[in-house]
Amino acid sequence: MRSRTVGLLVFAVTLMMGANTPASAQTPAQTKYEGTVSDYVQVGAITWLITGSWTLELKGRSDTGSFSASLNMVNPAAPETAAHTHHVTLAEGEVEYDEDWSTGAPRFTLTGPAAVTSQGNVAWADAPITIIMTGGATASGLRFSNLSLAFGDPASGHFGSSAIVGVVAQKAQK
Repeated sequence: MRSRTVGLLVFAVTLMMGANTPASAQTPAQTKYEGTVSDYVQVGAITWLITGSWTLELKGRSDTGSFSASLNMVNPAAPETAAHTHHVTLAEGEVEYDEDWSTGAPRFTLTGPAAVTSQGNVAWADAPITIIMTGGATASGLRFSNLSLAFGDPASGHFGSSAIVGVVAQKAQK
């Protein structure tokens, strides 16, 4: 009887220890989004047209992601003299998943310090950046269809304090 009790106790302890170890789930394939930006921003007295392409990649279950964008900025009032380019790169940003309070749809936010170039030269080595991906609330809606990109100081002095908006490019179904 005593050996059975000890055996059951050993079994229960082993079972409890197994329950406390993290499960080794397979990391899902990386999720990649691509799209375009086409927006107007107000910086001081100048309205800028910002256009370009972007890519965002989530790194599995690590809650990190990367973002890159190639942006053109043009002052429509003086397009020949004021046009310039920027490249934005965020290598290991932090991802947070939540819900869009206004629609109830899922969304995620990618934040971190981005390297930003201007005409090929480093303009800001660690510009704070926030990227928000939103989409549809229903099963028939597009889960992630919209991008919002905002810069923190000091880069916001150049890109403006409002978010720059873009869309996710939809791949053709085969």
